[in-house]
Amino acid sequence: MTRQIVTVALSALGLITLACSCQPSSDQMVRRAQLVGNENLKLKKEIQHKDAKIAELEKEIEQLKAEYAKFQDDSGQSSIKILQLLSDCQAKLAKYEGTDAPAINSAPAPQ
Repeated sequence: MTRQIVTVALSALGLITLACSCQPSSDQMVRRAQLVGNENLKLKKEIQHKDAKIAELEKEIEQLKAEYAKFQDDSGQSSIKILQLLSDCQAKLAKYEGTDAPAINSAPAPQ
């Protein structure tokens, strides 16, 4: 009976020792927490860098949109000027020919 008690006590002591040794030590937990903290700081810096880059690109997009609108306006004004010059030239030609020719003929000439 004493032998059984000693065996049970030693088994319990062995299990307790084994259970305690499986848990990470506080030093390991601190080291892991430091690594996680460092990784979080690194990721936060990356996010800040990406946010700054996004803001820069959004500003560039706005500038390009404004430039595109300006080119469209300039192109439209140029087209209007060209049409006005063409109309003026056709009116002068008609005046010199002595007829009132149509201002713009969009149909192709017969062959």
